[in-house]
Amino acid sequence: MVPVVNFLMISTGILSYPIALLLDCILGEDHSMKRFNASDLKTLIDLHSKKAIKEIEEEFNMKLDINGLDKMQSEIVKGAIDLDRDIKDIMITK
Repeated sequence: MVPVVNFLMISTGILSYPIALLLDCILGEDHSMKRFNASDLKTLIDLHSKKAIKEIEEEFNMKLDINGLDKMQSEIVKGAIDLDRDIKDIMITK
């Protein structure tokens, strides 16, 4: 299996490496993605809730074929985002 993978890497690399160099020249080398902070992530989760989707449907008088997050699901994800910060606060002793 290893020889097959090595062959595929080399054969696709012949085409993909020049394309990557060309894209670096066109886009510039600094094209990093924006990283969201906890507040931004929570806002994004709120935008994907069923309540927000329902408000958009009512405002624009259209039916979206999207299933949003339940309130419980939204709270679980937001709690997981806050958990990292809470653990750091607990671990730091004065």
